[in-house]
Formats: sequence, C-alpha cells, structure tokens
Amino acid sequence: MEPGSMENLSIVYQSSDFLVVNKHWDLRIDSKTWRETLTLQKQLCHRFPELADPDTCYGFRFCHQLDFSTSGALCVALNKAAAGSAYKCFKERRVTKAYLALVRGHVQESQVTINYAIGRNSTEGRTHTMCIEGTHGCENPKPSLTELLVLEHGLYAGDPVSKVLLKPLTGRTHQLRVHCSALGHPIVGDLTYGQAEDQEDQPFRMMLHAFYLRIPTQAECVEACTPDPFLPALDACWSPRTCIRPLEQLIQALQTDPDPNPMDGEQRSCSPSAPLPRPGLPGSCHCQSGLARQGSAVLSSGPGALASPGLALLLSLTAHCSGPQTKGFPKGGLNASEANTWVRDNASLLQNFWCLPASQLPREELSTLIRSLASQRVPLKAWQLSCLANLAERQGLQDDFRSHPPNLLLFYNLSQVREANCRAFIHHAAQGDTELLANLPDQRTALQHTALACLGRPHLQLSASDLGLLGVLVCDMEAPQIVTADPRVLENLRRCPRLTLMQTTALNTLLDSGKTQIGPPGSWNLERLQALGPLATYISPHLWEKVQEAVGLDFFRSVVAAYRAGQLSRHDARRFVTNFLEFKANSVSSRPKRRTGSSCVRGNITAATLHDDLFLVHYDCTQLESCLGTRVLRANLDPLLQHPLPAECQRVVKAKLAQIYPHGIPEDQLHLITSLVYLYSLAEIGQWNITSGETVMVLLASDAALENQTEAVLQKFLDHNGKVTGALLVAIGGSRLCWMSLKQIQIIQPSEFRLAGAPDISPCPQSRKDVLFAKAHEVFRNTSTVEEYYYLIRPYLSGAPLEELQYLAKANISMDIDTFTNLNPFMLKNLSVDSVRSLLGQNVGDLKKARNHPNVILWMHSHNMSDLSGMGLDTSPTLAYVTNSPPNTAYPPSDLPENDGIAPASGGSPPAHLGYLSLAVALPSILLWLLLCQRYLQDQ
Repeated sequence: MEPGSMENLSIVYQSSDFLVVNKHWDLRIDSKTWRETLTLQKQLCHRFPELADPDTCYGFRFCHQLDFSTSGALCVALNKAAAGSAYKCFKERRVTKAYLALVRGHVQESQVTINYAIGRNSTEGRTHTMCIEGTHGCENPKPSLTELLVLEHGLYAGDPVSKVLLKPLTGRTHQLRVHCSALGHPIVGDLTYGQAEDQEDQPFRMMLHAFYLRIPTQAECVEACTPDPFLPALDACWSPRTCIRPLEQLIQALQTDPDPNPMDGEQRSCSPSAPLPRPGLPGSCHCQSGLARQGSAVLSSGPGALASPGLALLLSLTAHCSGPQTKGFPKGGLNASEANTWVRDNASLLQNFWCLPASQLPREELSTLIRSLASQRVPLKAWQLSCLANLAERQGLQDDFRSHPPNLLLFYNLSQVREANCRAFIHHAAQGDTELLANLPDQRTALQHTALACLGRPHLQLSASDLGLLGVLVCDMEAPQIVTADPRVLENLRRCPRLTLMQTTALNTLLDSGKTQIGPPGSWNLERLQALGPLATYISPHLWEKVQEAVGLDFFRSVVAAYRAGQLSRHDARRFVTNFLEFKANSVSSRPKRRTGSSCVRGNITAATLHDDLFLVHYDCTQLESCLGTRVLRANLDPLLQHPLPAECQRVVKAKLAQIYPHGIPEDQLHLITSLVYLYSLAEIGQWNITSGETVMVLLASDAALENQTEAVLQKFLDHNGKVTGALLVAIGGSRLCWMSLKQIQIIQPSEFRLAGAPDISPCPQSRKDVLFAKAHEVFRNTSTVEEYYYLIRPYLSGAPLEELQYLAKANISMDIDTFTNLNPFMLKNLSVDSVRSLLGQNVGDLKKARNHPNVILWMHSHNMSDLSGMGLDTSPTLAYVTNSPPNTAYPPSDLPENDGIAPASGGSPPAHLGYLSLAVALPSILLWLLLCQRYLQDQ
C-alpha cells in the first residue's frame, strides 16, 4: 500500500448507508487544522463530494478510529441513522475486528491471550501514551484483552520478526501496540512503544494494519476484508521463512464466527453485499499467494528490490490463487464478479496499472478489468489511459464505451465512433477530464470537432440540450460561444479547472445580463452565490458593485469559512478576496478621504478581531501594519494566517515576524507559515532550524514554496542529520526533485529512491531531468527483467540519453505516447523513424494524436516526409501547439499571490486544427519553440 494522496483512496465496501475505506498509513482521519493538506476526510470529500453532509463538522461520520500510523479498514456512516446503528453495535461490543502486524522477535506460542489492564501514562513527557497496570505513573487502568495468533516467522531487514493476527476483545486506546510491547514483541516501526533503536534503522511505516471488520447493524451487516500489505511482493525487506498458520483459514474463521455478545434471541445473519476476497488472494504461507507468486515471477529483482504492487495485482486478476500455479497465465481466470471485487478492494494499487502485462489478457478478462476500473472509479493517468485505449481498440471493445471510464473515452480513436453512437459517446466522454489530453493536441481538437458534429446542425448558439451533451468540453469553447449559449452554460463552466481571461470576461458578461438561473446581480442572495460554486471567485469588482452589500459580506464570510475548513483552495479564495477587496477599495476611494497616514484608524487588532471572518474587509494591508501589535501576532499567528491574505498583507506579516524573531523563526512556528514561505530568501531560510521531516513536508508540500527554496529547506534538515526518505519524497511531491542539489540527489539511498513511486518531473529544467535519470538508472539498472526496469525508469525517461532510448527501442516495451512526448526533444530528434516505430510499438498510431506537439514537430522536421508516410504523418506539421506552459521548462507555482489565477487566453480553446491555422498563429508558435530551444541550451 503506497503512501496516501488525494487521488488514491481505496473503497472496500459501499452501500447506501456505509462506506468502508482502506485507510493509508501515516494519515489522520480528520483535523481542524487548516494546514493539514491531506486527511481521510479530505480524501472522502474529493472522491465523494455528493456524499458529504454539511450538518457535520467534517462532512462524514466516522464510526470508529484508527491511529495516525495504522492502515486498514475504517467504517464511515453516510447518514445519522446509520451512524446511530453502528454506534449501538460498538457500544454493545458486537463488532469483530482483526489486525495484521509484524512484531519483533519470534513469538514461540502459536496462540496467546494477552490480559494486561491498560491505563493512561501520567509520567512527564509521556502524557499522551498508555501503559499497563503496575507501571510507574499508570493511572486508572481498565481490563483489556487481546488474542494473538501467529501466522509466520521470518526476517525484516535481517532482524527476526513474526507476522501475527490480532483480535482486540476490548477497545482501549493503543491497546494492540501496548499489549504487543508488554509481551516483549513490540510492533515493527512503533516508535512510541517499540524497543529503543537507532532511528536510521526504522522501517518506513508502523507495521499494523486493520485487516478485517464486521459491524452487524440491524439493517445490514457491514463486512469488509482489506488486502494484506505485509507481503514480500510489496515490501522486499520482509522475508517470511516458516509458516505457522495459513491466513486463509483465519479469514474463513472470522467470516463464520458468531457475532460477539449478540442481543438476546437474535440470530446472526451477517452476509456482505459483495463477496469478500478469496482466501488465497490476500496472502498465505510463505507469502506464496497467487498475487505474490505471479508478481514475483515477473518482478523478482534480487535482494532489496521493491516489486510493483500494481503489476502484481494486475497479474493476479488472471490467476487462480487457491493452489500452486505455473509461471504465466493460467487457462482459467477470475470471473467478472471476482475481478470487480478485487478492483474494489485494491483500487489504490491499480493506480499503478500499466499496459505491458495487460496486453496479455484475453478479450473477456480485459473487458472485465476495464468495466471494474469504471465501476470503482479508479483514477488513471494519461500515460496509462492512452495505451489502455489502444488495447481496448485492438480487442474490439471500443463499442462497449458506455461501461468504460469516461477518461478512457478521451483517448479512443474517434474515427471509429459510429454515427448512431456519436451523441452517447460524446456525452459519456464529456464527463472526463480533458486536461489529461495536454500532450495530445490533435486528439483534443478532434474531440471538440466530433462533439460539435454530433449536434447535427449549425452550432452558432448552444442550447440547453447541446450543453447537456458537451459537458466539460465547453471548457474549450471560445468566449463568444459562452456568451451566446443558453444560460445553463454555468453548469458546464463549474466543471472547468480554470477559466481563461476571455472566458472570465464572458462569464461576467453573462452574469451581468441577469439571464442566468440566479437572476440579475441586484437580486442575488447568499444561496444563489453559493450555487455558483467556484465560478463565484471569478466575479469582477465591477459586478460586485451591483450586489447588495449585506449579501456580499455574507458571501465573504462563507468563503473565508470554507477556506479555513479546507473546502476551498488557496488559489480560488485569494482570487475572490482580491476581486472583492478591489471593489471595496474603489467604493471607499469614491468617498471623501480622511487622513490616515501611518496611524491605526480601525482600532487595535485583538485575538477576537482575528477570529472575525470579515477581518480583511475591516482592515486593509495599511491598517494591518498600523494596528497589529507584535504581542498579538505572536499569540495569534495561526488564526491570522487562516485568512486568505493578499500578497501585500503577507509581506506585512513577514516583516512583523522578523521583529519578533530576528534570528530566525522557531521550528514550531514554521508549521504555521506555509502560505508565506515563498516570501523568504535563501539567506533567511538559512537562519531556520529544521530538525524534523514533518517540518520539511509541511513547508515543501505547500504549493506556495518556490523552486529555489527547496534546496535550502532540505539542506537545513540534512545539516541536522536528517534523511531524505521515500515517504518524504512522496509527501513533498516529485516536482521538488527538480530543485534539489546534485549532492542532495546523490545521497538519497537506493531503497528510499525506490519508495518515491512515480514522480512527475515534467516541470524540471532539462539539466535536472538528466541528473535525475542518471540517479534512477543507477538505482534500477540491476533489475532482473527489461519489463520491470522500464516500469521503474519510465518516470525519469525525460532525462534519458540517446543510447538509452535506442536500447528501449530494441526491447519491445511499447512506450506510451504521453511518456514519448515528454522525452528530451534534442535526443528524440536523433531517433530514426524505425527506432520510433519500435519504441512506440503497439502505440505508434498515437503519433497522429500528438503530431502538433512541439517535440513531435521537432522530430518530424528532422526526417524526410517520405519516411514518415508509412506512419500516417505525410502532411507537414503546423507548429500549432501552444500551451499554458511550454514543455521541458520550469515554471513558478500557479498559486502564488501575484498570479491572478486566470489562465492565459490561449488555453481557452483547443489548438487549431491543421486546416484552420493561419500564418499569424504559426509564426509566434515557431518563435516560442526557438525560445524553448534557447532555454534548453542555457540549462546545459
């Protein structure tokens, strides 16, 4: 199970009343602290915004708790009645829970009942921990009971450990961790209750996982089993040696056990709405389950290797796991129900899906996989979708598009869409994310033209039915089409990730006309403004002048509250605040001016003032400087920075902090200033003390930090004996690799580099991509198969030299078009036509979808058109592709206060089709490419 992200939430059980999620390790369930960029609550709001309940504090009702460091099954009630029924089961101790853990040492007894009373530790410095009765400072111990069953003995990183199943029969805080420690077998990675060890030797997580959960409510039985994360295919440090008890036997026992403490006369009737994983799949003796066995056959790469869980899982979809298997794919396979269950249980693992093993799937099993990806809404990236679309087309599955993921339809061959299916196809595709086509300009253009052709008539004015068909494709429309469209176009625009300057003007024109569902600005109320969603953040200062003042202020309060609760991005909140305060400033400037100078006119700022959601309306940046005392700031920095401050106000706060902390901001305060990080120079960062990896994550996971600050922040951490771990690299994001120094990259241990996953290094300058490739090549070059090597090296190929690309061209790896367009253009142009044909393999046809991408253009201009005709590229490209951000360059973060949050006008419509490009467009595009080439040479 990889570290958590906003996209990789895994659902293992779902009904109309309950969800059971497979919580990631090192993830809080919820938090009132706005600085928490990732919590389970935020994952749920992102995945299921329609299920969030505004009447609750966090939007979702969590039926129980899991520690920050513990992964696994956690139940969420979707309504008040369901929450009450689950609470009753917990109160009456009718819930069955089982955990998997790796514990230190070899537990000699095969089964142990641990019966130590647990209380709260009152010892100074340990007040947030628990202890067993008889320990010094242990207060109010209560009876506690845990059953431990040994599954396997083995080694973890060379040290003896046991894999155990734990059943808590009581529910005390930290019960399993305290009981294992008291038994003399602390959980591996438990830094609180574990044995004192050198922190350098600690594993990347605490090895405790909530494996099984059953809540027998009166209306339904909620029953879920999560995948076993403690397999050598997923963590090569774990090496099982002796099987004590097969896990599948315990799964069957858990399923057939009667409910604990049933109500008088009540019979158990707990059968899940969907089948649980087959016993052999989660794991078995010696980790020789079908998943591990099939995965290791393809992925085995020697000691220390980290196998790809996505590949292992994909292979398991075609494997019988109940008995010994031979290498390769068996004749029989999982049926549709079993495959769908596995995808449901392992959605986060399938985000590592790739096409090479999938290309071996028979037609029906590939169809089952694609349908399961759709039903479980597994988020895939462009590089995965493009090749999967080609697999589906070759197997004749494209006509089944109604049961396929909408994002997959974006990559299908549009010329194969039947006229009778045109409207249905476009309607389904328009539910997808067209930003995935960023590197396929011709496909995006073709999608737009196909959509308009499906309307079947001139489309001078888009009707409501047209808009219902076009969906998110309206985000590529020009401003005149938006203004003349049916007013219900607002529903389409709400789905746009951003609006261009011209689209923003069109939106304000449309709103000002009063013809939309919310009426003229003078009639707006809070509910109507909130109905606009993120579009309200684009309302211009001029338009705010027409809104009733009380309504505007109420909406301002709601925006600040939403921002503080993490429901609105810093980017959107600051755009709104900037526009609204500009309107307020204009209205004030039209009145007779009173002398302010540097004096405080509004009154001194207090703690109560800072908790007012209208604080920014009452105090402009000048008054903030005059009225905010350093004593109040020191005590109330957090509530102040929970307001979406304009850039000028942020500079005022930074200057005052310099007065309070002339020798550098203390580490405990650094966690509070993530929104200000971009203001600090390298010299100022040099005054900070950064001793914790958590501090690094907080500072650099924020999109406010500038690129050149990365090296300075990391260096302060390394100067205090910090270590760049895989978890740290995942937390701060792959793009931060771009700005680490060469020395910092070189000292990353290979095992940690492997754990960094598949970072996106596309924003890096070419010189840094080259360095990162060299590091990745050093780490992955000794993998046992070329398939595994390609899977691991793929994210770094944009820095690959020509020799590497020629090697891969001979290896029959069928590179996807998204990876291809991100290659170093000056290496790519030296590849022959035959080499490119071999490199892309089964995906070579995708060149037509990207023929106006700058890298493809440069490569095509390096060869004769006669050589390209066999690939369907016999027409000269037009250099039409102009994006918001040129490829292979570095850009400042889009969320900085100086950025108004509006995309350049060129992003409002798809790149021009070949037949419609004028010289006036082509020439600037050529100049852009020349500038890009010049920047590349400067990087070298």
